[in-house]
Amino acid sequence: MKKYIGCDMHKKYSVFVTMDEHGRLSEPRKVANDSLELDSYLKTLEKATPVAVEASGGWYWFVDRLEQAGLDVRLVNPLEAKKRMAGRHKTDPRDAAGLAMLALSTGAPPGSKYEPPRFEGGKVVPPRYDDKGRPK
Repeated sequence: MKKYIGCDMHKKYSVFVTMDEHGRLSEPRKVANDSLELDSYLKTLEKATPVAVEASGGWYWFVDRLEQAGLDVRLVNPLEAKKRMAGRHKTDPRDAAGLAMLALSTGAPPGSKYEPPRFEGGKVVPPRYDDKGRPK
């Protein structure tokens, strides 16, 4: 079963929530951002799993770590995330769950010609299409 991960990243720790394709959420997992604990946790995740992370604060090094672990990183505009996850009772687990939902919703639907932008080498790389609208 396909899984999607939302990550609410902070300076000293991150909160991860996994969502399956039916919208069922895992328990939030708080992971220290030190090398040992973060790398240990990332090794438990299946390669190529989509992970949504807000592009705010010091996300550069964090995204590098996720990519090194073989994960499909999906950067989320913080303002867009705030609009979609509006609420008065914000918590780290709720934010991570909302990001997991965004990871699920930003994937290409089955049979579609749409390809979401990719994050590579510190830059967002938009998809390229040929003259018939197919991804190159």
